[in-house]
Formats: sequence, structure tokens, C-alpha cells
Amino acid sequence: MIVSGQYRLGYIRHNYADMAAIAQSLAFSPKVPLEEGIARFVRWVKTQPVVQNGVEDGLDRANRELIERGLMKA
Repeated sequence: MIVSGQYRLGYIRHNYADMAAIAQSLAFSPKVPLEEGIARFVRWVKTQPVVQNGVEDGLDRANRELIERGLMKA
């Protein structure tokens, strides 16, 4: 994984979830601990193809275009 430090203008860059507020407001209690959920998600992501239906991931191109238009800071 590479952390580039790039971000789109307007992105929320730091946040957190207050599980006590969620439990109280929505009567929600997670069945899977956070660490396990993240591990499951990472395992799933690693199974996803970079090229899908003959189309390559266009993130790099999209980021270049956003920087060129002043919508992302490098």
C-alpha cells in the first residue's frame, strides 16, 4: 500500500465513529470486531482484479486530471 498524501479538495481527511452514539441512536451493535472486519475487507480486496472486463483501473489517470484542474493537491 502506498500513502501518497494526495487528496481531493473538500475530502474529510480525519473522522471517527462513536459506537456508543450509534448503539444508543440506532440500537446497533456490531457482530464482527473492527479488526476482524478490516482483515476480511483486505482479504476480499486482494481477490479483486485490477483489470476488469478488459478495462484497467483508471485511478492514476483520474488523479492526474484532478491535479491538472486544481481539484486535488499533489
